[in-house]
Amino acid sequence: ENSAQPPLLRLRLAMERAVLCDFYAKANGKGWKQQKGWLSAADVASWTGVATRQPGLVTSLRLNRWEGLCGVLSSKIGGLLSLQQLSIFSTALAGPLPVSLSSLSSLQLLRLNNTRIAGPIPPEIGKLRCLRELWLNDTHLEGPIPSSIGELAELEILDLSASEYRRKMFIEGPLPASLCKLRKLKKLWLQRTFVCNELPERVGDLTSLTHLYLFDTNLSGQIPASLGTLSQLRYLYLNQTDISGPIPPDIGNLACLEELHLADT
Repeated sequence: ENSAQPPLLRLRLAMERAVLCDFYAKANGKGWKQQKGWLSAADVASWTGVATRQPGLVTSLRLNRWEGLCGVLSSKIGGLLSLQQLSIFSTALAGPLPVSLSSLSSLQLLRLNNTRIAGPIPPEIGKLRCLRELWLNDTHLEGPIPSSIGELAELEILDLSASEYRRKMFIEGPLPASLCKLRKLKKLWLQRTFVCNELPERVGDLTSLTHLYLFDTNLSGQIPASLGTLSQLRYLYLNQTDISGPIPPDIGNLACLEELHLADT
């Protein structure tokens, strides 16, 4: 460690190194095929998958498709206070989403899709106020979408869906009305889940939406007329649901619409 660094900074850098070491231990680091630099005395910026900014604070942890990565996500991950990107998709990572994730107030990208992450989506996720992309699709997460999701004012992509090969995600319950507060949301993928009840009446408030995928769900009720105000919408998938009633004429206002799927409703 550089003795010229202020004591508080030295303490912070040492803490972040300890967090990464705990992450390594909990995620079966010894079994990783790629582990160049990990646990060495060198700057953590030289550890494969880790990126930092001056004066050495960790801003990115990317270990996608990491062979041998399994175990659980360290509960100490919230100690990486400058983290902007956490991406560990297509691995055998399991266990719950740690509540400490809510401490990552600078996080913009969270990708844990195609993993074995399980349990509920913690309501504390609403504290990630800088989050732009949330990819939790093709996991073992279950339960309702917390209403705190509506606090993610910068969110542009939300994916809680299942791929065809995964068949279903056990996300259930009604779509929270707070979801309609996400004015910057462009892509909402909830297909092949157990979300139910009616589409929120204020779905038309999602004015940036280009992709709305809600097929193969338990949604019911009628299509809200406010859907016709989504002037950016290009893809609308409501097929294979229990949605009923007339197609509102307001759908004709969707000038950018390229695909409309209403079969099997």
